[in-house]
Amino acid sequence: MWDQSAGILTNIMANRYTAGTSSWGTAASVASFTQGSGGSAQIAMNGSGNAMVVWEQYDGTFLNIAGISYAAATSSWGTERQLRLDVGSTSGKPQVAIDAAGNALAVWIQIDAGTQTIWASRYTAGTSNIWGTAAKIQANNTDSASAPWIAMDPNGNAIAAWMQNDGTLQNIWAAAYTAGTGWGTAALIETNSAGRAYYPRLAFDANGKGLAVWEQDDGSTSSSIWTNRYQ
Repeated sequence: MWDQSAGILTNIMANRYTAGTSSWGTAASVASFTQGSGGSAQIAMNGSGNAMVVWEQYDGTFLNIAGISYAAATSSWGTERQLRLDVGSTSGKPQVAIDAAGNALAVWIQIDAGTQTIWASRYTAGTSNIWGTAAKIQANNTDSASAPWIAMDPNGNAIAAWMQNDGTLQNIWAAAYTAGTGWGTAALIETNSAGRAYYPRLAFDANGKGLAVWEQDDGSTSSSIWTNRYQ
């Protein structure tokens, strides 16, 4: 996946590499939105070759979040969808993860009353192939959040993590998603008050255990890599 200028608009492009033939297919745009440019495309793929792509899509007034699925069985893209219906504010920086059944979760930043907050939506694979109602997963509306990241296990459980500013320091927060139940309450996963924390990354195994890592200042001249484990 990549963003490519078409002169007036920037399109979201894709190309597929087929194992066994050692060849790439023909690059093509995966979306047909015409009111504005797309950007910041992200892709996730499962072991069956099914994929989900999310990106920022300008609607003529605001940046929105869009998504589209790829079905390996038919070698075809689905229909692009907007992940948000409340289009009265700007969103951006999406990330996506997909499970073994083709279900997906996307997270992104959304501006609410001037504050950046973390939102999420779930894609249900099957006959409906729809995105659910977007919901805020951040614990409060007052602290500005950024840099979301998400990881998903084969069974559809997931963890999202992000940076959140408490007015003094930048901290790392996370929320867990349980398949069949939904999102839990967001929690602070680092408690070092000496310096600011940045850019979490996540991994999730098949047994529902996860690891988060991030960069953390020591309050003076150095920074280190910290970690926390979810089980």
